[in-house]
Amino acid sequence: MKILIENAGAQTGFLILENLGEWAIEAACELNDGENVCATQVLQSIPPANRLPESIINYVIRTHESVILNDATCEGNFVNEPYIQHNQTQSIFCLPLLNQGKLVGVLYLENQLATGAFTPERSQVLHLLSTQAAIAIENAKLYSKLGVSESQMAQFLEAVPVGIGVVDTLGRPCYANQQAIQLLGKGIIPGATPEQLAEIYQLYLAGTEQPYPIENLPVMRALKGDRTRIDDLEIRQHNATIPVEGWGTPVFDEHFMQLKC
Repeated sequence: MKILIENAGAQTGFLILENLGEWAIEAACELNDGENVCATQVLQSIPPANRLPESIINYVIRTHESVILNDATCEGNFVNEPYIQHNQTQSIFCLPLLNQGKLVGVLYLENQLATGAFTPERSQVLHLLSTQAAIAIENAKLYSKLGVSESQMAQFLEAVPVGIGVVDTLGRPCYANQQAIQLLGKGIIPGATPEQLAEIYQLYLAGTEQPYPIENLPVMRALKGDRTRIDDLEIRQHNATIPVEGWGTPVFDEHFMQLKC
């Protein structure tokens, strides 16, 4: 918002985003001419009704086209807009924030003191900046959704009544739910290598004193892309022997692979 305001020649600017099917003001920025400082506020989904010219914003949302008015009080199709009549707003620039043709937001800028504030040169710069803003907004939404998904997944894994562990592509433990921690007798050991797993977690071949072969552990087999099941594993902790049935499943995506067992 600060960069957009500074390059626009605007006094105030508003970022409008869609939230649960409704468009709302999520941020506002005002330029203090005396100090040449932009003050930005993050808002809490404030409806634009009676705060901004709804007819202009709705037009931009509907058509995905920009609206530039050099003197909004006496030119264009929005001279009868109540907001403009009440505030005697002069220069208005309202543009869609598009990412790959998808509308992700609307930027509303105004200057109540000067006509023709949004020159063609400034408009061109703003259109370039708006593309970057749209990408940033879309990425922020994706990261937010990912954070929610990860939180929900973590809650699910903690509620599952079996031990679940995850190793990274190098075979190093990176997650264990509470059931797994209780079963293994300890949590994740930072820096543990695959070769150390049997010793650290006291994993034995059932009925023997032989450490369980690392290459046969489900997580190690899963690193090779195999889905496996074993029933000859024992965990020993506090003088107790716990027979274990284990599964290994590779999980793929385009960036990395994680294994669960």
